[in-house]
Amino acid sequence: MWTHGTLPRTAGNQTTGGLPVTDGVANVHRGTEVPARPTIPRFRPTPLLAGSLLSLVVAFGWAAFAVSTDVERHVTSVVAWLIVPFAMLLTAEACRRAGRSPRLPAPGRALWSRLPVTLLLFAAGMTANAAEVWADHNGNREPGWFSMACYAVGALHLVWTLLRVPTGNRPRRQLLTLGLDIGAVVIAAALYPIYFWMNQLLYADRADWLPALFVAGVLEFIAVVVIVKVTVAGPQLVDRAALILLALGVLAGISVAIALPLLGVDDRLDSGQLATPAACFLIVCAADRQVRAAGRGTRRSGQPQRQRAWSVIPYVAIGATDVLLLVAVGTEVGPFDAAWVVAVAAVVLTGLVVGRQVAALHENGRLLRSLDGTLAEIRSQERRFRALVQNSTDIVLITDRDDQTRFATPSTFRVLGFAPDELPALNPMTLIHPDDAEPVRAAIDSIADEPRGVVTYHARVRHVDGSWRMLEIVSTNLYDDPDVRGLVSNARDVTERRRYQDQLSHQATHDGLTRLPNRTLFLERTQTALAELAEFPDAPVTVALIDLDDFKTINDRLGHGAGDELLVALADRLRHAVPPGQVVARLGGDEFAVLLVGSEPEQATALAEALIDAFCAPVPAGGHDLLVQASIGLADARLGDDNTELLRRADVAMYAAKEAGKGRYAHYDADMDRRSIESARMGAQLRQALDNGELRMVYQPIVTLPDGALTGVEALVRWRTPDGQSISPARFVPVAERNGLIVGLGEWALRTACTQAVRWRDRPGGSPLTSVNVNVSARQLREPGFAERVRTILADVGLAPECLTVEVTETAVFDGGRALDELRALDDLGVRIALDDFGTGHSSLGLLRTCPVDVLKVDRSFVEGITGTTEQAAIATSLIEIAKGLGLRAVAEGVESAAQAERLYELGYQYAQGFHFAGAMDVDQIDALLERLDDEARVVGDLTHS
Repeated sequence: MWTHGTLPRTAGNQTTGGLPVTDGVANVHRGTEVPARPTIPRFRPTPLLAGSLLSLVVAFGWAAFAVSTDVERHVTSVVAWLIVPFAMLLTAEACRRAGRSPRLPAPGRALWSRLPVTLLLFAAGMTANAAEVWADHNGNREPGWFSMACYAVGALHLVWTLLRVPTGNRPRRQLLTLGLDIGAVVIAAALYPIYFWMNQLLYADRADWLPALFVAGVLEFIAVVVIVKVTVAGPQLVDRAALILLALGVLAGISVAIALPLLGVDDRLDSGQLATPAACFLIVCAADRQVRAAGRGTRRSGQPQRQRAWSVIPYVAIGATDVLLLVAVGTEVGPFDAAWVVAVAAVVLTGLVVGRQVAALHENGRLLRSLDGTLAEIRSQERRFRALVQNSTDIVLITDRDDQTRFATPSTFRVLGFAPDELPALNPMTLIHPDDAEPVRAAIDSIADEPRGVVTYHARVRHVDGSWRMLEIVSTNLYDDPDVRGLVSNARDVTERRRYQDQLSHQATHDGLTRLPNRTLFLERTQTALAELAEFPDAPVTVALIDLDDFKTINDRLGHGAGDELLVALADRLRHAVPPGQVVARLGGDEFAVLLVGSEPEQATALAEALIDAFCAPVPAGGHDLLVQASIGLADARLGDDNTELLRRADVAMYAAKEAGKGRYAHYDADMDRRSIESARMGAQLRQALDNGELRMVYQPIVTLPDGALTGVEALVRWRTPDGQSISPARFVPVAERNGLIVGLGEWALRTACTQAVRWRDRPGGSPLTSVNVNVSARQLREPGFAERVRTILADVGLAPECLTVEVTETAVFDGGRALDELRALDDLGVRIALDDFGTGHSSLGLLRTCPVDVLKVDRSFVEGITGTTEQAAIATSLIEIAKGLGLRAVAEGVESAAQAERLYELGYQYAQGFHFAGAMDVDQIDALLERLDDEARVVGDLTHS
C-alpha cells in the first residue's frame, strides 16, 4: 500500500496543510496567479490639472507676447517669473495628494511626499529671482545667491528623492548588464556637454558661458538619474505610466532649459520661465495618474515580476554618440575626406550591430513573454494540484525502501487521525492489521522489480483511536522516476462502503427473520463441501431437511406474528442442537436444513433423533405454548453429486417421513425415489384423469337401526384407469393432498354428489334419502372462500343446504383457524357438519363445543370388538351418551355383522353404515335399490288396502 522513495529537493521545502511536502514538479513556481489587468478609472479633469494647464498656456502666451512687442524687458521678465511659482505650488499640492493615497506602497508614498519639498525650493528660488529682476532695472537676469542656494538645494533634494526609489531585487547576473547600460548612458550624456565646453572654451573663446555650461552639466546629471530610475524602478512601487510622466516632466524641463540658451533664442525669453510650467503640467498629470492607479496596479505578495526584457535607452545613447561623431567629423573635414568616410562607415556598422541586437532582444522578449504564459499555466496547474492534494479525501503517501514516510497528504490526518508532525517518522507497515500485513507485503513485492508496475489491494489500517479502517490501495512503482524515486500509493477509505457491502451480502445470503443462512448460501456451502468430498472421500457429507408439520394451521389459527415467533424460537433450538461448525439454514417458509460435514451416518441419525426430541418440548409463541412436530429427511452425499441432487434426495426422505406419520425422520434410500417417482407419475395421471372424466362417484348407504332402512348415502371417489385398473383412494388421495389437486378433486366431488342428490330427489317415486355426505379435506377447508363455493354449487344444482352433509376429520379442525371459520360459514348456510372417524384423532370435548357439529361418525375401531369386550362396549356407550347429551346424531361406521348392528342398537345407536348393510354402490345400483324399495312399498300398500 505505502510508497517507497523520496522526492528530489529542487528549490527548498514547504509545508502543505501541516504535512511536509518536498518541492518538485508540483512546486515549479511559488507565485500566485497573475491577476487580470487592473481596471483604472478613466481620466477626468480636476481643478489641479486645469490650473496647471492654465499656467502652461499663460506662460507660453506671455512669452509670445513679450517677443512680438516692444514691452520693456524688465516688465516681461518679472511677469513671467510670477507665473512659475504659481505652477509649482499647484504641482506641489498634486504631489502631496498622491503621497497621501492609502493604497500606494510606502516607497511610492515617500516619493510623492518628498517631491513637494523640491518643488517648493524651486518655487522659492524663482520667486527670489523675480524679486531680484524687479529690483535690478539694468536688465540683469542672473540669479542671486539666495536663488542659487534654493536651486542647488532643490536639485540635490530631487536627486536624493529619486535615488531613494527602490529598484527592487535583481539577480546578480543582471547587475553587470545594468551597469553596462548605465555606463553607456552616462558616457553618451557626458560627451555632449564636454564637446560643447571644449568648443566654446578652446575655439569660440566664450569663457562667459562657463557658469551656464556648468548648470547644464548638473541638469544633465539629474536627467541621467531620472532615466536610470525609470529604467530600473519596479512598477510595484509606482505606477509605470505615472513614473514615465514624472520622468518626462523632469526631462522636458531640463531639455528646454538647456536648449534655449544654446540655440540663441531671443534674450527676452528665460528658459526656466518656459521649461518649468511644462514640467509642472506633466508632473501634475503623473500625480493624477498615480492617484487613479493606486492599489490597482500592484501585485500580490510573493508574485514574481519580470523586469523588462531589454531597454532602448543604451541604444539611443549609442545613436546619439554616432550623431555627435558625424557632427564633429563633419565640422573638421570635408565630405569626401577619408576620416569622413571612416566615420560614416563606423556609424553604419554600429547601426547594423545595434539593429541586429535590437532584433535579437525583441525575439528574446517574445520568448520571455511566451515563457511567462507557460509559467502562468504551470502555476495554475500547480494550484489545481495543490487544491486536489489538500482537499482530496484520498491519501497519497510516499515512503522509502525502509518504509519511512517521505510525503503525506493532509487527508492522512482526516482519514487516520495522526497529527502531521507524527507522519515523517511513521512506518506505515506498523499500522497494518496483523492479518493483512503479509498480503500487503506480498502485493508490494510483486511490483518491486517492475518499473511503473501497479497493484491494487485492500488492507485494514489502524486509526489513531485504535479502530480499524478498511482502505482500498493502488500502489505504483516509481522507483526509476527521478522526480519521485519511490512507490506511490493512493489509498481510499472504503470502510463504510465495505460495511454496506457486507450488510447487503449478509442480507442476500441470510434469512431476515431467523438470521440463519438462506437457501442461496446453504446451496453454496453444500457445493463447496461436495467439491471437498471429491478430494477427501473420508469426510462424508449429509444433508438433513426439516419441515414443520401442520405449520400452516398454526399460522392460520394464531396469525403470522405467532408463526414468526415460533420460527425464531425453533431456529434458536436448531443452533444449539447442531454441533459447532455445521451449517444451519432456513430454506423458506417452515423448511430448515442442516449441512453435516465429517459426520458418519450414525451421527447424522443421532442428530435427527436429537432434533425430534428438541421439537417435542412446548414452544412459547403468540402467548401460547405450542407443540410442534417436524419431519426430517436425511440424505448422504455420493461422489459426483451436486447440491441440487443432494437436496432433492433429502426432500424425498422428508416426504417419506411425513407419509409414515409425521414427527419422525427417514433416511433416504432408492425405494423412496421409486415411490416418489410413482407418486409424481400418479399425480400427473390423476390430473389427466380429472380432466378426462376417468373418476366416478360411488355411494355407500347410511341406514337406520334396527330395521336397516335407507336414510342417506356417503359419496366416495373411485378411479379406474382406461386399461381397467382400479386405484385405491388410499393411494391417490394423499398424492392429491401433496400436489394440491385435492382442491379441484374435492370441488368435483361436491358438485357431482349434489347433482346426483337432486336427480334422486326428483325421481317419480320420490326418495327416502334425506342427505348426501361428502368428505372434505383439511386442504380444502384452508382455501379462502370454500364456503362460498359450496353455496354456489348448491345454488347451481338446486339442492337445499340441509340435504348436504360435509364430513371432516378431527385433525382438520383441531387447530381452528381458517378451517373452523369456513365450517361456521357452512353451518350458517344450513349445511350439516359431520365429524368423521371420531375418537381416533385429536378428540376433545372442547372441539365439540367450538366446532359446529351435527353428526358424530364413530370410527370402525370402536365397532369391531363391540360384541366381544366390555371395554369396547363401554367406549361406544360413552360416545353415544356424549352425542345424545350434545343433541348430535351418532352414526356407527364399519358395521359388518348382524350381531354388531344388534349390539349397537341396544347401546342406543339409531344410525349405522357398513358392509353388513351395503358396500359402496354405483349410481345404477342405488337406482335399482330405490326401485326395489319402491316396489316393496307398493306391495305393502296393496296388502294394507286389501
